[in-house]
Amino acid sequence: MKKSLLIFVAAMLLNVTSAMAQDKRVAVFEPAGSVEHSIKEIVLEEINSIIANVGGYIVAERQMMNAVFEEQQLPLSGSEDDTLNSQLGKMMGTHYVLVTKISTIENNLHVAFRMLNVKTAEIEQQRIIRISELSELISAIQKPITEVFSSSSKDSQQSDSVTE
Repeated sequence: MKKSLLIFVAAMLLNVTSAMAQDKRVAVFEPAGSVEHSIKEIVLEEINSIIANVGGYIVAERQMMNAVFEEQQLPLSGSEDDTLNSQLGKMMGTHYVLVTKISTIENNLHVAFRMLNVKTAEIEQQRIIRISELSELISAIQKPITEVFSSSSKDSQQSDSVTE
């Protein structure tokens, strides 16, 4: 009796521990903004690659995300409304949503990243980069995305400036 109870408790602890150690799912929306579509695609692929290589996170599949956006009749880049973005993340079964916006200001790129918690619709992390050369975009993305997904604290609204 005691032996079977111990085995049961040990099995339950293993299940709880493995559930706690599961990777967090992230929906990475296509970047919004007034730049060329090819730039948005490159930024999206870079972000997905970086997050996939940071431990503890799984990027939601594009096909599933596209299906939810089509069902809700929304553009693939998400919305300016963080509550709506969080609701979309919930529909996809994710823990977080990463929203990116790329703007041009006087021939400079301004890229803003926001990581939303889908349960609370709150911004958990935010980073901003500014770059003057398109060729710097790829290397400039790595630092803020790695910081967002490596950090477990709520360092909201930090910004970094890259070469001007």
